[in-house]
Amino acid sequence: DGTTGSNDLPTRLIFSTTADGAAQITERMRISSEGYVTQNNLPFLFGRGGDNAAARTIPNNGKFFDTNVGSQLALVISGSSTIVGAGSHGITYASGTGRFTVPVAGKYYIEFRLKYSSEDDATVSVQIITNNNSALSYYALNALGPHNMTVCGAANLAANDFIEISNNSGGSRAFYNADAHSGVSIFLIG
Repeated sequence: DGTTGSNDLPTRLIFSTTADGAAQITERMRISSEGYVTQNNLPFLFGRGGDNAAARTIPNNGKFFDTNVGSQLALVISGSSTIVGAGSHGITYASGTGRFTVPVAGKYYIEFRLKYSSEDDATVSVQIITNNNSALSYYALNALGPHNMTVCGAANLAANDFIEISNNSGGSRAFYNADAHSGVSIFLIG
């Protein structure tokens, strides 16, 4: 099924499903006359740090946004700010573990931004980990003073797989967790 726009070009795709034997038509995808594709209900999570206090110390192998580690506050995933929007659909965040769990299988884009806060010259390594496996992606540097970092990657995940972000610097490191300094973006790309 489909509808047409100007010049008889399809502008949206409609799929029929049945619920209790009755035909049901629901728009699931739209294609504009310019070829842009939008879909309803794609899983995403956009979160931001909500901790405007002093830096938090995270131990080696400690997870970011885990409220049981380094006295961190929970990631903010509702509302909005002038720095970055926040919200989620389908992807869940557990503040007591720092885990992000995806609802359906697919390829996901994952991005984490943070600010290292120490004045010491130290090696800093932050990793994105899926299902307790080796790092999907990591960022390592020798930092003398505060430094912004971004770690990103893509992962092929199954339904209910989880993502964690870990300090793997070989020792404790201090990071700012304010909304201007830290945040997470995760969304289904295919």
